[in-house]
Amino acid sequence: MGAPWTVKKYIDDVFTEGHGTLYASDGRTRKDPSKKYGSGGLVQGKKYMLSLTWNATNGSLHRKRSVLPRRWC
Repeated sequence: MGAPWTVKKYIDDVFTEGHGTLYASDGRTRKDPSKKYGSGGLVQGKKYMLSLTWNATNGSLHRKRSVLPRRWC
């Protein structure tokens, strides 16, 4: 089962809008094989903040073997 169409639409809208601002290409070229995938970003060296939401209780994220390290929560 795939993601709902609204998720795909959101991702398409964000990446289409970000082309030329956030990224120019995936970074790889035939002329320079040392450039790796993911090196074509245009915001390298800038700081950013991610805001993520989880459908999980606070206690489930603070267990010893949780998905995220304790310092993140």
